[in-house]
Amino acid sequence: MDSNSICIFNEYFEEEIVNEKGKICQYNNFSGAERKAIDLACLFSFMDMRKAQGDVHYNLSFYDELFDSSLDEKGVDLVLGILNNRVEKNNECVFVISHRKESIKAATGEIVFLEKSNGITKRINFVD
Repeated sequence: MDSNSICIFNEYFEEEIVNEKGKICQYNNFSGAERKAIDLACLFSFMDMRKAQGDVHYNLSFYDELFDSSLDEKGVDLVLGILNNRVEKNNECVFVISHRKESIKAATGEIVFLEKSNGITKRINFVD
């Protein structure tokens, strides 16, 4: 994730985050975008560890509002690169749920539009 920190977990799953100056930092001292990068780096790492060490592999992932907060354009590009790599390398199927129309630009496959009305969600055709 091109982060300016390294997150290390001990045998008790307690984290230690070290910044680019080699100093230990608290998670909450990072900006929203930096925390999001740490979260996603851990998520992708744990997914890879589960695949490598477990007998069960899931090739379907859903990400709700992944691009809707905290990530800048560079962060979105990095995440898209990781997701596209996972799709190609691991034959994964990825669904990203977003409420922002700008996210359409990031789509590499089919786009599904849903609309909720009176508590019922229906698939609709998108009209720009």
